[in-house]
Amino acid sequence: MPTPFQKKETVVLSCKTNILPIFDYGSIIYDNCSDSDKHLLDKAQLSAAKIILGCLKSTSSSDVLLDLNLKTLIHRREISILRYFSKIIFRLVPCPFPLNLFRSFSEFVPYTLRHNLDVQIPLFKK
Repeated sequence: MPTPFQKKETVVLSCKTNILPIFDYGSIIYDNCSDSDKHLLDKAQLSAAKIILGCLKSTSSSDVLLDLNLKTLIHRREISILRYFSKIIFRLVPCPFPLNLFRSFSEFVPYTLRHNLDVQIPLFKK
């Protein structure tokens, strides 16, 4: 809880640098846990954010997230999964499973395009 001598920005920065990385670390791994477990993790993040802001327990979670300019833990996990898979597709990280599961761009579109961004590539082969 912020003391009267601390600025709100300092406390929020401290929350974002010390608490949120703990929740985000390895979030891809526990993505397949049950929905109730995911909501428990989200509740823990929200209660930590409420303590940091000095809010009442009855403050709505959307107001707390809006005040801290944060997204829910579930949403941040989905973003990190998308980032990880894009790194796998572009071979920026080692692939933990066979790469032949993914289509290459040249395999999906055998001709050159003026605008490559107009093509939506499905992630997995059928």
